[in-house]
Amino acid sequence: MLGDIMQKQRNLKGAITEFRKVIAINPDYSRLVYSKVADMEVSEAMYPEALAHLQKYLSIAGITDQGKTYAQKLVKDCIFAMEAVKHPIAFKPINMGPNINTANDEYSPVSTADDKTIIYTRQIALNEDFYQSTKANNEWQKSVYLSDRINTPNYNEGSESISQDGKFLFFTGCNRPDGHGRCDIYVTQKRLRIGASHSA
Repeated sequence: MLGDIMQKQRNLKGAITEFRKVIAINPDYSRLVYSKVADMEVSEAMYPEALAHLQKYLSIAGITDQGKTYAQKLVKDCIFAMEAVKHPIAFKPINMGPNINTANDEYSPVSTADDKTIIYTRQIALNEDFYQSTKANNEWQKSVYLSDRINTPNYNEGSESISQDGKFLFFTGCNRPDGHGRCDIYVTQKRLRIGASHSA
């Protein structure tokens, strides 16, 4: 129960510790413990540990087809991630200045074809939302929260792409109640109104 509470509070490291305690006390207590802890371990980049727990989960009889499919998908994710870590690609990130960068994590930037607008993901307290900055006098302006029509307070939005004409934003939304998987692709269209613009 403590692990479940910590997971809901988004304290994944704490939840992982508690679930591992359950496994140490009684490895046969529940097969769901293995899938739960593995899911969180993947989120925390603990790939070898997640892989071991997923393999244990898949070895237990009586798993639903949905549970089996999801676990097999996570196994592939772990194997890919572990190989990717062995072969890092060198890159040199450049801070874009205080109008864009903060003490929070910011990533996945995309810009419109005219290079006048940039949209990126900012993570605050484990929640990912989009922020936007426009260029004026060849300088990026103070970034702003994109839109509450797109961003959500309880779910993650990220990995975006903008169409060449700047009218469509494609993005990944995770764990949403209207989704069909862990993460789904969404699209939103920018519609212009007289005197204003908004995303629908």
